[in-house]
Amino acid sequence: MAGAFGYERGAHYRASIACAERLLLPAVRHADDDTLIIADVYRCREQMVRTTNRRPLHLADVLKRALDRGGP
Repeated sequence: MAGAFGYERGAHYRASIACAERLLLPAVRHADDDTLIIADVYRCREQMVRTTNRRPLHLADVLKRALDRGGP
């Protein structure tokens, strides 16, 4: 995903989504429900939510979850 470049609707958004549709978004859509999907950039996470109905996590959230569960 292209961050701020592809977040706003219009030509940049369409280009960003077209690139992501080649591999990334289909992989996210077909991933098992328990597969952890990480996207550190807010706009990329929001685009994934809009296009896949999956909610990726920020790496900091993943680390916090691991620490809360007693992970290393």
